Amino acid sequence: MNKSEQKFNINENVINVDGKDVKFFTSQPLDPNKNSTKRNPIVLVHGTGGSTEIHFSYLLQLLASENRVISLDFSQPVKANETLPLEQLEKQVEAVIEAAALGETVTLIGYLLGAVVTASVKLFLR
Repeated sequence: MNKSEQKFNINENVINVDGKDVKFFTSQPLDPNKNSTKRNPIVLVHGTGGSTEIHFSYLLQLLASENRVISLDFSQPVKANETLPLEQLEKQVEAVIEAAALGETVTLIGYLLGAVVTASVKLFLR
């Protein structure tokens, strides 16, 4: 994320999923006095060739003003002609949710390929 454009604190984290590093971002609402802590965290999942910065930089800031937001960047394939199967992308989303949502039910929002991944993710979180 471009730090000069941030209007609030976004934490950058990395989790390893099946030997691949997956970068993810978390935020808290700007105004802790708002009743937003009762809302489910929002998870943003980008599309093919994208990233949090490319697909969600404005939306993340807008949503984070009143919501807890989690956004991940899928790991990149090791080889140029390699693709990541849907199951691997699902594992990455599930691992980030498990690490960042702390057992809360989440609201998933996917863009392009991210929509396919979020539709196929089966979560059994409290």
